[in-house]
Amino acid sequence: MRNIIRFIVATLALCFSVAMHAQTVAQSSTLVLDEKSLEAVNADAVTGLALDPIGKDRSNRPCARIKLHINRMTPEEIGQIEVRTIGGNVLVMKQQLAYEGNGIIIELTARKGTRFYLHHDKFGDSNAVTVDLEANKEYRMEGWNDITLPVTVVCMAPGAEVFLDGVYQGLIGHDHMLTLQGVSAGLHDLRLVLGDDESFKQITVSTELVTFHVELKNKDLLHGTLTFNLNPHNAVLEIDGETLTSEDGVINRRTRHGSYGYTVSAEGYHSIEGTVSIDTTNVVRNIVLKQMITNLTLNAADDVKVWIDGEKVGEGTWKGALAPGSYEIKTKKGAYYPAYSTLTLTPDMDELTVDAPEPTVPYEKNLLVMPVASVYPSMSYGLMLGYVQTVGGYAKFRSNFDFTAGAYNSTSDCNIEGGGYLWPSGEKTETIMNVTGGLLIRAAKFMYPYFGAGYGSRNVLWKDTDGAWVGISDYSFAGLSAEAGVIFKFGPVSLSAGVSNTAFKYTAAEVGLGVMF
Repeated sequence: MRNIIRFIVATLALCFSVAMHAQTVAQSSTLVLDEKSLEAVNADAVTGLALDPIGKDRSNRPCARIKLHINRMTPEEIGQIEVRTIGGNVLVMKQQLAYEGNGIIIELTARKGTRFYLHHDKFGDSNAVTVDLEANKEYRMEGWNDITLPVTVVCMAPGAEVFLDGVYQGLIGHDHMLTLQGVSAGLHDLRLVLGDDESFKQITVSTELVTFHVELKNKDLLHGTLTFNLNPHNAVLEIDGETLTSEDGVINRRTRHGSYGYTVSAEGYHSIEGTVSIDTTNVVRNIVLKQMITNLTLNAADDVKVWIDGEKVGEGTWKGALAPGSYEIKTKKGAYYPAYSTLTLTPDMDELTVDAPEPTVPYEKNLLVMPVASVYPSMSYGLMLGYVQTVGGYAKFRSNFDFTAGAYNSTSDCNIEGGGYLWPSGEKTETIMNVTGGLLIRAAKFMYPYFGAGYGSRNVLWKDTDGAWVGISDYSFAGLSAEAGVIFKFGPVSLSAGVSNTAFKYTAAEVGLGVMF
């Protein structure tokens, strides 16, 4: 009975001591705005304006929006903040608590040199900041409550070691308390260790809560299972220095009680970062990554055909989803040359509307008239006629206009076909003829490649001592003639260079000079 009375007295004395301590703790507080942290955010990739419309002030002047993130304050405390301007030419038109209560959203007159500060009945005034705001734009800014508080840890186990955010702070005294000086407001990890007993808890330090009671538990109980259900299944989980994957997207990890930062990532998806706390048997996190795609709208007239990276996607305005990267956009319309542009999509572009390139240059209708000549190994002459817009055609005739015919045939070793021996006089001649046609292509405004085929012949003749011409059969041939070359256009003047082959035996180099109009 006496021991029970002593325990009750000690407990009452401890509670009285903690209460008196909580009343006498000193705090220092300053609201701080980081002027240098101001940056434009959430802007449309095409216009640069805020995605959500921003209204005007009472004088019909355009406004800007600031999303002010405030650290080390509770949502209730943030909700009591007032935004006050300096100077009568700026009006605060909207002030509301941000999503999840971690800041405020302000809309005010957009001007250069705008000055404002925050006021809180408990924490006083912040520093004043000067910012340059552009109309209809959205900005992000950082602020915090620069407050430090003495925190009291109460435990009925004297001698227990106290750790705050992993840093050793001291021992619980015989008065069952340890006071930590200069602790910033906000979330902290508190751990107590005494022999094999250990306890962990997350604490939120604020002006209303600076005393924390801790009961030691056996360290074997201070573990649980973290379960991550990942979508897509090939996502990678990084947590507590480990990189984990699984085939089915389910990752189970036996984890000591505490708070852990994690990152989930996968190729082609936006990464997610977060913090998970475990102080129970099992904690489950369902993580769904957002695919990196852009919902693209390509505006084009109804009679315009559209290609993306060489694949035709339709006619007129096209809507579809594309992954981040660079794409070649090609359009064609009627009697116009194709138009091209390059579109680059970045991972942060969720929605994008752009105009497809418009074909505006009409086809050139080019008629070709060109005298041509074979300059090697033998001379021959002719004419090339063609017509082209983007793809056209041509026809060509070339000859040396020698139509000598042989009285009989012989080989080059002077053996006459059918018997006998050729006695050459030393006089020689040859007949050349080429008739071809094919494709003529406009590769550039000044360059037109051509490719064709047809019939060609080359006959070599020797005169014998009796004055008769004799065909030399192993030097003569006829059959398929193939050719290729390119025409260069300088105004109306055109120059060509090409090569032809007859029966896969006779190759000739060719040039031409003509007009294209």
